[in-house]
Amino acid sequence: MAPDPDSDARFQGEMPSGFFLKGERIARRVLVVEDQPEIARALARYLSMAGYQVVTTSSTREAQSLREAPFDVGIFDVEIGQGDGIELAERLLEKGRVECAVFFSAVSDLQTIGRAASLGTFIDKARGLAKVLDVVAARFDEHDPVTEITD
Repeated sequence: MAPDPDSDARFQGEMPSGFFLKGERIARRVLVVEDQPEIARALARYLSMAGYQVVTTSSTREAQSLREAPFDVGIFDVEIGQGDGIELAERLLEKGRVECAVFFSAVSDLQTIGRAASLGTFIDKARGLAKVLDVVAARFDEHDPVTEITD
């Protein structure tokens, strides 16, 4: 028997993907696509500590194969091993897999930065993780990384 979302019953353990009870507060979902493990871990740790639900991938192929619910924000390195983070972001945005793109990269080519900026926000890695959190939080016009389900 399917659970009644209007009942007061709460589930034990993990909620099924994509199913939330009215009044539940859920973390905003962030996808991080970064091929340097230490940077990916630092981003994931920093965003998780701020209250975001983070999924990391290290390749364009891995990111495209994710079958999870859409992400509120995608954070992309521009140069991802053999892949192109800008092209990946463009595909995921078109498919509705991410709502907005943030590029966190050390690339210095102005044409490449312009391509990235045409799809989202570009942040030079030298500016640090705090700037990423500021941009992600500003996307929601808040510093509260959760939202309340009202419908």
